[in-house]
Amino acid sequence: MTPMKHPRDPSRSDDADTLAADTASAPALAQTLEASASLGPVTHEATMADTGFADRYVTRRLLGSGGMGEVRASKDQRIGREVAMKVIRQGETTGGEDRARFLREARIQGQLEHPAVVPVYDVGLDPDGTEYFTMKRISGVTLGEAIHSTTKDEKDERSRFTAHKLLAAFLQICLCIDYAHTRGVLHRDLKPANIMLGDFGEVYVLDWGIAKLDDDVDEKPVESVRVDTGQVAHTPTLAGQVFGTPGYMPPERIAGDSADGRSDVYALGAILFEILTGERLHIGKSVDELIESTTRGANARASLRAPSRDVPPELEAVCVRATESDPERRFQGVRELHDAVERYLEGDRDLELRRELAETHAQQASKAAAMAFETDDADGGHRSKALGEVGRSLALDTHNRRAQQTLAALLTRPPDEPPPAAKIEIERRSAHEVRSAARIAAWSIIAIASFAALMTLDRAAVADVLPMIVPAAIASALCFVVGYGKRSAGPLPLVIVLLMCAAIAASTGFMGPLVVTPGLALAIAIVAFGLGRGEVYRGVVVAASVLTVLAPALLEITGVIASTYRNEGGGILIVPRLFTVPDRSYPIAVLIACVITIIVPALFAWGLTKRHSDLGDRLHVFKWQFGQLVPKDAQVDVDPHGAAVSHRNEATPKA
Repeated sequence: MTPMKHPRDPSRSDDADTLAADTASAPALAQTLEASASLGPVTHEATMADTGFADRYVTRRLLGSGGMGEVRASKDQRIGREVAMKVIRQGETTGGEDRARFLREARIQGQLEHPAVVPVYDVGLDPDGTEYFTMKRISGVTLGEAIHSTTKDEKDERSRFTAHKLLAAFLQICLCIDYAHTRGVLHRDLKPANIMLGDFGEVYVLDWGIAKLDDDVDEKPVESVRVDTGQVAHTPTLAGQVFGTPGYMPPERIAGDSADGRSDVYALGAILFEILTGERLHIGKSVDELIESTTRGANARASLRAPSRDVPPELEAVCVRATESDPERRFQGVRELHDAVERYLEGDRDLELRRELAETHAQQASKAAAMAFETDDADGGHRSKALGEVGRSLALDTHNRRAQQTLAALLTRPPDEPPPAAKIEIERRSAHEVRSAARIAAWSIIAIASFAALMTLDRAAVADVLPMIVPAAIASALCFVVGYGKRSAGPLPLVIVLLMCAAIAASTGFMGPLVVTPGLALAIAIVAFGLGRGEVYRGVVVAASVLTVLAPALLEITGVIASTYRNEGGGILIVPRLFTVPDRSYPIAVLIACVITIIVPALFAWGLTKRHSDLGDRLHVFKWQFGQLVPKDAQVDVDPHGAAVSHRNEATPKA
């Protein structure tokens, strides 16, 4: 639809020069308004009949008020749409200059045809002669309310107004102001309260009431302003003595210097600072304090004012430059400011995608970990998937808290049963330890058997010592086979244990079953524990060690074989069945046997303890290294058995 030109305004156009000329003269604009009020009907149809103001507009409620006027919700019954009607505030102080500025706002806003400028529908006089203009009715929240919501604890509000969304809206604001500057218009009252964020992504720059054209004369500098703003939750726009809002006005405006586009750059820099920190650049309880802060200059380093916000250094540098007290050191145009923020967002867009993808992987990891903890994850599938998803998430975003917490839970809560892949590694490590123990056992058996052979040399028949020497020799040979072989030991460790127990049982003919034999049986049991694994195997070892002592003792007690112990003179006399020991060598033989029974298990225990200690040290080192992968507040405390006992945060993921 082509806009209808008023009879007394034939020169109306869209170029900047005409805009400045049209708005420079308030009386001419008033004549135009009077002419528009006297226009004839648009059509003769009943629904389009030219009606009076009271019949056309139905005023509903007050939406808000400003320095010069108030905005009411109304309905244009001619067209049938909801509109916002701005009416100049009536009072004793309302003069011709205020009326001219009010009407000029309508013309400026109406001719700035930009998506972020609320379109003007109508301008005129009501029956009381009060100036008004109607515009599009918009809904949403102000940028100030959106910023304030990011400082609250409501998660839904924070997700609705993310930093990325607010920065994207900021770019639209910059483009709108840059467009206005190309049309020769300075807004001069930019602040979060004058920016509206719609429910469907719309962004509007409101309140062009004190906008300045290039050919306007600047107002006088601020001399004495005494308007108490309380906690400056909504710092008012001051009219009369100064045009603008303290805290967003640049120092040169306060000093009365000529204003240009860099004044709006300063206000936009203050808005950007507020988006990044949730705090105002200039803080004060009164206008005087805000003006003093502006004149003195505030530190716009957002990372210092809001360290918890993790402000990017690129945007911090933009804030600092945009709010320089010296206009020459600022961005020289709004487009420069826009481009600086856009360059960051273009780089941040990839980062945002990486974060979103990382969060997706983190959620999958959390679900898989919960399944691993709550179900019988025998094959380790859920745990494997959880660890894989954690790795993908942290590769995309090392700071993803959900992935960090899941990783901490997985590392500190091992599975009850090793998964198949881990069992293979465990068996490989176990085979290595068995071979190492078998080599030690072979030489230990040779030492014991050699001592027994030497003690019986020339003192007993060969047939008497064969039951002891032969099993020991076979056991030693098998130990060498296991110790230096490449294949699995299979049942050989159990065969070795039984042969050694048989050899020790046969040696009871030397000193009986109750002197050296228990020590040797214990030594064999300790050695045997290093040769094999499994509960059944360990049970057989214990039973065989006990029978090594118990069987010969029972045979002597029942008289099946000759007893090696006699009671004489109130003491016990040991009478070997296999040979007679000279009085001088017998104590030496017993001493050597006892030493051997001590040394053999001690050496074995030494080796086992050292391996256990080394393994424990390595596990603690691994735990420390894993702990460095996640922040301290995401780590999990565990008891010595590996069970999680406390969480500094929600370390245990839930599906």
